[in-house]
Amino acid sequence: MNLGPDQINTIELNLRNKREALLKVINERLHHSDGKSIGFANHNNEEANLAEADLLNDTEIAQIKIDCDELQKIEDALTRIKHDDFGICKVCSEPIPFKRITAQPEATLCLKCQEEYEKVNLDLKNRSY
Repeated sequence: MNLGPDQINTIELNLRNKREALLKVINERLHHSDGKSIGFANHNNEEANLAEADLLNDTEIAQIKIDCDELQKIEDALTRIKHDDFGICKVCSEPIPFKRITAQPEATLCLKCQEEYEKVNLDLKNRSY
Protein backbone atom coordinates (compact mmCIF):
# COMPACT_ATOMS: atom_id res chain seq x y z
CA MET A 1 0.00 0.00 0.00
CA ASN A 2 1.29 3.45 -0.84
CA LEU A 3 -0.41 5.17 2.10
CA GLY A 4 0.96 5.73 5.58
CA PRO A 5 -0.96 4.96 8.79
CA ASP A 6 -1.89 8.62 9.37
CA GLN A 7 -3.22 8.93 5.83
CA ILE A 8 -5.24 5.72 6.21
CA ASN A 9 -6.66 6.92 9.54
CA THR A 10 -7.69 10.25 7.99
CA ILE A 11 -9.35 8.53 5.03
CA GLU A 12 -11.11 6.07 7.34
CA LEU A 13 -12.42 8.91 9.52
CA ASN A 14 -13.67 10.76 6.44
CA LEU A 15 -15.40 7.60 5.17
CA ARG A 16 -17.05 7.03 8.55
CA ASN A 17 -18.28 10.63 8.64
CA LYS A 18 -19.56 10.34 5.08
CA ARG A 19 -21.32 7.08 6.01
CA GLU A 20 -23.04 8.68 9.01
CA ALA A 21 -24.20 11.67 6.94
CA LEU A 22 -25.51 9.37 4.21
CA LEU A 23 -27.33 7.16 6.74
CA LYS A 24 -29.01 10.28 8.10
CA VAL A 25 -30.14 11.31 4.61
CA ILE A 26 -31.46 7.82 3.85
CA ASN A 27 -33.26 7.72 7.19
CA GLU A 28 -34.88 11.09 6.50
CA ARG A 29 -36.00 9.93 3.06
CA LEU A 30 -37.59 6.79 4.51
CA HIS A 31 -39.41 8.30 7.47
CA HIS A 32 -42.60 10.25 7.41
CA SER A 33 -42.79 13.60 9.12
CA ASP A 34 -43.84 11.90 12.38
CA GLY A 35 -40.32 10.45 12.59
CA LYS A 36 -41.60 7.02 13.64
CA SER A 37 -43.15 5.19 10.74
CA ILE A 38 -41.04 4.16 7.79
CA GLY A 39 -42.46 4.59 4.33
CA PHE A 40 -42.64 6.91 1.38
CA ALA A 41 -44.66 10.06 1.58
CA ASN A 42 -48.07 9.53 0.11
CA HIS A 43 -47.92 11.99 -2.74
CA ASN A 44 -51.37 10.85 -3.85
CA ASN A 45 -52.84 12.84 -0.98
CA GLU A 46 -50.71 15.85 -1.79
CA GLU A 47 -51.07 15.88 -5.56
CA ALA A 48 -54.22 16.06 -7.62
CA ASN A 49 -52.45 14.48 -10.57
CA LEU A 50 -51.80 10.77 -9.97
CA ALA A 51 -49.16 10.64 -12.71
CA GLU A 52 -47.23 13.38 -10.97
CA ALA A 53 -47.60 11.58 -7.64
CA ASP A 54 -46.22 8.39 -9.18
CA LEU A 55 -43.31 10.33 -10.63
CA LEU A 56 -42.52 11.86 -7.24
CA ASN A 57 -42.58 8.43 -5.57
CA ASP A 58 -40.42 6.94 -8.33
CA THR A 59 -37.95 9.81 -7.94
CA GLU A 60 -37.72 9.21 -4.18
CA ILE A 61 -37.14 5.49 -4.72
CA ALA A 62 -34.44 6.18 -7.31
CA GLN A 63 -32.66 8.62 -5.00
CA ILE A 64 -32.72 6.14 -2.12
CA LYS A 65 -31.22 3.49 -4.42
CA ILE A 66 -28.43 5.90 -5.42
CA ASP A 67 -27.79 6.68 -1.75
CA CYS A 68 -27.75 2.97 -0.85
CA ASP A 69 -25.32 2.20 -3.69
CA GLU A 70 -23.00 4.94 -2.44
CA LEU A 71 -23.34 3.62 1.11
CA GLN A 72 -22.31 0.15 -0.08
CA LYS A 73 -19.21 1.57 -1.75
CA ILE A 74 -18.27 3.30 1.51
CA GLU A 75 -18.81 0.08 3.48
CA ASP A 76 -16.68 -1.83 0.96
CA ALA A 77 -13.88 0.74 1.30
CA LEU A 78 -13.98 0.47 5.11
CA THR A 79 -13.79 -3.32 4.80
CA ARG A 80 -10.77 -3.03 2.49
CA ILE A 81 -9.07 -0.81 5.08
CA LYS A 82 -9.61 -3.51 7.73
CA HIS A 83 -8.24 -6.23 5.42
CA ASP A 84 -5.17 -4.23 4.33
CA ASP A 85 -6.06 -4.24 0.65
CA PHE A 86 -7.29 -0.65 0.60
CA GLY A 87 -5.60 1.41 -2.10
CA ILE A 88 -4.70 -1.63 -4.23
CA CYS A 89 -6.16 -1.97 -7.72
CA LYS A 90 -8.41 -5.02 -8.02
CA VAL A 91 -7.30 -5.64 -11.60
CA CYS A 92 -3.54 -5.10 -11.73
CA SER A 93 -2.76 -5.25 -7.97
CA GLU A 94 -0.74 -2.05 -8.20
CA PRO A 95 -1.15 0.73 -5.63
CA ILE A 96 -3.83 3.26 -6.52
CA PRO A 97 -2.09 6.66 -6.66
CA PHE A 98 -2.40 8.80 -3.53
CA LYS A 99 -4.14 11.63 -5.37
CA ARG A 100 -6.85 9.30 -6.71
CA ILE A 101 -7.47 7.39 -3.49
CA THR A 102 -7.73 10.56 -1.41
CA ALA A 103 -10.10 12.17 -3.94
CA GLN A 104 -12.19 9.02 -4.31
CA PRO A 105 -11.54 6.62 -1.42
CA GLU A 106 -14.22 4.25 -2.73
CA ALA A 107 -12.11 3.62 -5.85
CA THR A 108 -11.15 0.00 -6.44
CA LEU A 109 -9.22 0.52 -9.68
CA CYS A 110 -6.16 2.56 -10.58
CA LEU A 111 -6.74 5.23 -13.20
CA LYS A 112 -5.32 3.10 -16.03
CA CYS A 113 -7.57 0.13 -15.22
CA GLN A 114 -10.58 2.43 -14.64
CA GLU A 115 -10.09 4.02 -18.06
CA GLU A 116 -9.81 0.58 -19.69
CA TYR A 117 -12.95 -0.58 -17.87
CA GLU A 118 -14.88 2.48 -19.04
CA LYS A 119 -13.61 2.10 -22.61
CA VAL A 120 -14.71 -1.54 -22.79
CA ASN A 121 -18.12 -0.76 -21.31
CA LEU A 122 -18.61 2.22 -23.61
CA ASP A 123 -17.65 0.09 -26.62
CA LEU A 124 -20.21 -2.55 -25.55
CA LYS A 125 -22.94 0.09 -25.15
CA ASN A 126 -22.21 1.58 -28.56
CA ARG A 127 -22.45 -1.71 -30.43
CA SER A 128 -25.59 -2.12 -32.46
CA TYR A 129 -27.15 -5.55 -32.47
